[in-house]
Amino acid sequence: APRTPPSINKYFASFNSLEALNLINGCDEIFKELIKKSKNLVRLEIAGNFYDNSFFKDLSLNMPSRLQEFIFNNILSSSRDDENLHYFNDFFVSQSKTLERFETDALIEPVEIMNAFKMPNMVELSVKGFHYNAELMRIELENLRSQTTVVTSSSLLNFEVNYMDDILFELLAINATNLKELIVRRFDPIDISNPAWFPKLEKITIHYFNMELKDRILRKEESERTNLEKRVLEATIDSPNNMQALLWLEVDPF
Repeated sequence: APRTPPSINKYFASFNSLEALNLINGCDEIFKELIKKSKNLVRLEIAGNFYDNSFFKDLSLNMPSRLQEFIFNNILSSSRDDENLHYFNDFFVSQSKTLERFETDALIEPVEIMNAFKMPNMVELSVKGFHYNAELMRIELENLRSQTTVVTSSSLLNFEVNYMDDILFELLAINATNLKELIVRRFDPIDISNPAWFPKLEKITIHYFNMELKDRILRKEESERTNLEKRVLEATIDSPNNMQALLWLEVDPF
C-alpha cells in the first residue's frame, strides 16, 4: 500500500459536480474537501487507506445529509482501534435523512446498527461483520421490550448479515416489521415461534443454521408452524448441517 496519497488526487480536486465517487486508498485532505463541496454527490464508496485522521470527523461536521448510497469497505477495521473511525458513527448519522442503502465489511458497533434502523429512508442494509457486544445488544432489547408505546417500524426492506443470534434476530423483528428479504450466512436463533415477527417477509436465504432450531420446528405439527418457521425450514433444506466458524464475527463477552 502506498505511504503517501496518490498524486492524481490533485487532478480531481477541481471537480465539483460529482454524483458518484468510488475511492480506494485515497482518502486524504484533498478528497475530503472534494466530497464536502460536491453538492450533487449521492453515492459514495470508500475503502482502503486513510491519510487524514480527521476524515470522518470533518465530514460529519461540514456535510449536510445528501448521500443515498454509502458503501464502506475497510476489512476488519474497527472504531475501537482506528482513530479516524472514532468519528464514523457521527458521519453515518449525519447522512440519516437521505441514506437509502448502506453496505460495509468493516466491524461496526451495535449503536450503528440501531441508528440504521431509525433512518427514515433506509431500505437496504448489508452488514458483514460487527463487534458483537452481547451485553449492549441485550440492554437495547430489554429497553424495547419494556416500552409501553409501539416501536416505530423502520423502512428497512432488505437486511443482510453474516451472523445472527436470538438477540439480533428479535431486535430486527421489533424494529423492521416491513422487512421483505433476509440474508444470513450463519443463522443461530433457537426460537423463532412468535407469529408477529416479520409479517411481510417474502424471502429468506440461510447458508449455515442451528440444527436445534430445525429439530424444534420439525417437532411441531405442520399446521402449528408459523409462516416464519415454514420459510426458515424451507431455506435450510439445502444448507449444510454444520456450523462453521466465520471470519466476520468478533464476540465481546463484556
